[in-house]
Amino acid sequence: MPRRLLNFLTALSLLVCLAVCMLWVRSRSRTDEFAWHSQSGNDPASATKWYLMSHEKGWIEFYRAWPRDLKVTAGHAIVAGAAAVLPAARLAALAVGTVLTRRRVKGGLCPACGYDLRATPGRCPECGWEAVGVG
Repeated sequence: MPRRLLNFLTALSLLVCLAVCMLWVRSRSRTDEFAWHSQSGNDPASATKWYLMSHEKGWIEFYRAWPRDLKVTAGHAIVAGAAAVLPAARLAALAVGTVLTRRRVKGGLCPACGYDLRATPGRCPECGWEAVGVG
């Protein structure tokens, strides 16, 4: 479950990054505004209108129409960079893991735990990892 959640969050983060980059390019010529309503129950007085704006001047604004107590403003580059952190970290972790595994196998160590396998090349006595095709 945690791996699926991490994969979902990574994909969502990548999509947000791409969407912000597209809005950034589009904001060179126009201002875009997205609005949505939230309402609890059937009471029209409880309706709240939320806005997300991508301005021509190069920044994004997120706010609530009423009460106007929440307003967040940031540059496109900051939002895109923040959204790209998780996918970049996952890619870096994958690259480091691949390099470490290759180094361990090349040095005669267990790829799973790093235990010295020179005495028992077919199976790791530490973690139980078995070499495929050996024995």
